[in-house]
Amino acid sequence: MLPTANLIFTVYQAWCASDLAGKGIIAIQLLASAWVAAYGITHSATLKRVAMQTEDFRRFFAKNKSVVDFYFTHAAGRNPILSIYTKATERLLIELGARSGSTPLNSREVVGKTLSQASFDIVKGVAEENLAIESLRLENGMSYLAAIATIAPFLGLLGTVLGVMEAFLDMGQQGSVNLATVAPYLSTAMLTTVVGLVVAIPSVVSYNVFSRKIGELQIQFDGFTDEYLGRVGSEFRVGASSGDDSGAARQE
Repeated sequence: MLPTANLIFTVYQAWCASDLAGKGIIAIQLLASAWVAAYGITHSATLKRVAMQTEDFRRFFAKNKSVVDFYFTHAAGRNPILSIYTKATERLLIELGARSGSTPLNSREVVGKTLSQASFDIVKGVAEENLAIESLRLENGMSYLAAIATIAPFLGLLGTVLGVMEAFLDMGQQGSVNLATVAPYLSTAMLTTVVGLVVAIPSVVSYNVFSRKIGELQIQFDGFTDEYLGRVGSEFRVGASSGDDSGAARQE
């Protein structure tokens, strides 16, 4: 018999010989493993899509002369970096007086306008708040992944300890140590630990890989937010509104 087939048969025998507690622990571990696999596939695709959307958006945004041009020329979408931009720009237009209720006017309405320091701080607060919200959304499910990576080996160890206890109890009842009798207990006891490690190792690897990718995207979001606020401050001459308005009034 091939080694792989032999291993599978041994695992199957250990499963069949397990008691209800052991089978219950293994069932929980297998369910956790299925969740890790599904989460890994879906979240990997999500992060890849967000990375592409972020790169495309920043490229288009850099080509616009005004920070509000993209807002009026492109439809909104479910994209984290676009969400940060849209929410901040909506607030910016309100502060500039370029929105009528919930209806935005057009980019010409903001030409030549200035922004007070207080209004800029409000826009900055909205941008940073949505930056934090979108960063947290990228981490959705990561806490469960970390919990499975941590708990699965301990759950397997619990099953092993219970199996060993049962083996020693049987030896005590028989009044002798019979390897042929004790070996099946030990075999089934070790199965929960094996399954726990099989679940934990991919979970740890997935968590580390996703953490790195999420960190890279969060750096992109931080960089864009700083770029956006810098362009707002430069384009709308933050803090210069009061002086300009008073000068215009004196000329009149």
